[in-house]
Amino acid sequence: MNERPAITCRIDDKHVPLYNILWIAETPHFCGDEECTAEGLYEIRLALGESLYGSRRDRDGAVSALQQWRGGDETEW
Repeated sequence: MNERPAITCRIDDKHVPLYNILWIAETPHFCGDEECTAEGLYEIRLALGESLYGSRRDRDGAVSALQQWRGGDETEW
C-alpha cells in the first residue's frame, strides 16, 4: 500500500499545514537588534504575512516535508 505524505510539518511546537508555507530561508536570521529573539534561527514565511522561526532541524524538516508532499526529492530548482 502506498502511504500518503503528511500535510503538516512541525516547526518549533507548531503543526503547520504545508500549503501555508510560502518560502523557507536558506540562511539564519540576522538583524543586529539587541532585543531580537530570532537571531540565528531560520525564517519560515507563511501566508497572510506571518512568519515562524525555527532551528536548522525545523527548517530541514519543513523542506523535506514539502519535497515529499510534492512527490519526491528535488535535485534541481
